Amino acid sequence: MRSKKSFQTSTDGWVTINECYHGSDFIFGKLSSGLSESPLDAKAFIGSFYGSYFFVVNIAAFLLQTFVVSRIVKYFRIAGVVLFLQFIALGTYSAIAAGAGFAIIR
Repeated sequence: MRSKKSFQTSTDGWVTINECYHGSDFIFGKLSSGLSESPLDAKAFIGSFYGSYFFVVNIAAFLLQTFVVSRIVKYFRIAGVVLFLQFIALGTYSAIAAGAGFAIIR
C-alpha cells in the first residue's frame, strides 16, 4: 500500500514535469516560429524567459508566504493551516476533474 507521502511526491513530480513541458513547448514554439536564426540568440531568449518566469514565481511565493500564511496561522492556528492545505488539494483536484469532464463531454 502506498503512503500519503509517496502519493504526494509522485503528484508533485507530475505537476512539475507538466509545468516544464508546457513551458518548454511555449519556448520552442516561439523559437521555431522564426524568432531567431542563431543559436546564441536562442540561448539568450531561453535564459531571459526562464529568468523572468522564475523571478515572478519566486516573488509571488515570497509575498504569499509573507502576508497570506501569517494571517492564516494567526486566525486559524496550526490546525487550520493543515486543514487549509487539504482544501487547496481538494480545489486543485476538483479543477482537474472538471477539466477532464468537460473534455469528455465536448
